[in-house]
Amino acid sequence: MIRLCIYAALLVVFADMLRKAVMVRADSFLLPLLALCIWLAVLVVRRWRHLYRRLTRNRTGFIRPRGGFPAQRKRDIR
Repeated sequence: MIRLCIYAALLVVFADMLRKAVMVRADSFLLPLLALCIWLAVLVVRRWRHLYRRLTRNRTGFIRPRGGFPAQRKRDIR
C-alpha cells in the first residue's frame, strides 16, 4: 500500500512538471517526462491490480460444489 502511494505521489509531481514544460514549451524535457509519467502510471496500475487481487481473493475461502455435496456413508467400512 505504501508503494502504491509513493508511485501515485511521484506521478502527480512529474505530471505537474510535464504540464509546466508544455506550458513554457520546453521541448527537450517533454519526451523524458512523458516517458517517466507513462512508466509511473503503469507501475500504479500494476500495483493497484496486485493489491486489489490480494484483498478480494480471500473472500472466496469456501465455494459449495455444484450439484451439492457427495453422499456420505452410513457407517465406516473396515
